[in-house]
Amino acid sequence: MLPETTRSERKELRSLMHLCQHDPNNQLKIKNSSDMENNYYWKKLYSDGLITAYAYANEYDGMGEPVAYGIAITDEGHHFFEEYHEQQIHWLFKSALIPLIVSILANTPNWWPMILRLLRILK
Repeated sequence: MLPETTRSERKELRSLMHLCQHDPNNQLKIKNSSDMENNYYWKKLYSDGLITAYAYANEYDGMGEPVAYGIAITDEGHHFFEEYHEQQIHWLFKSALIPLIVSILANTPNWWPMILRLLRILK
């Protein structure tokens, strides 16, 4: 099941994916963990399991603290848009296309007299 996301959250995820692709470690380097805690969208994406945070390039100082922090996209994050688009197409088919087809088929008998008159005029 996909997490509910807003347009801004999806835009931020797409931006993070783009930035992580250009890094050799596939991570976005951030200065400290408070940068992530102060960013609402990153916190939301993290709680949804679409991104994760850990030590950038697995580098630690002598006291066990990371030298720098990194944000990486999880497997769920990488496949989020595939599932999202599939869900949107399914919703469109279920909510719009089928009722439209049923409406056209149900009202077709009402159109026959008008169609027949039009055909007679065109002869």
